[in-house]
Amino acid sequence: MDDLIPIDADELAQITAALRTTSYHEHMERYVRDRIAYLLDKELTDPHEITKCRGQVEELQHLLRPAFCQTLALLGLRARAARDRENTTPLEPPPERPWWADPPDIASERPVP
Repeated sequence: MDDLIPIDADELAQITAALRTTSYHEHMERYVRDRIAYLLDKELTDPHEITKCRGQVEELQHLLRPAFCQTLALLGLRARAARDRENTTPLEPPPERPWWADPPDIASERPVP
């Protein structure tokens, strides 16, 4: 199971608003509305095709919900968190003892015979 990723609500709101103002979102929304109109305008007689068309319309309608941009923003934040976690993972294991600690047997602390 994936670890929980802390999400900054302000950053999420900023990214969501930025996505809504992009031309990508406008083009996608226009495409989805045109595709839904096309599917609703088709004259179908086969019950299986009608059911499939209805399912496609329902799936496409999910893309028009306001939460879609927020979902895209969350996916972006999650991908960034995974990339950051991968980039900050040490490549080699840490030393067995801290570098500042003296070894348990220092030759200078033992009496010379």
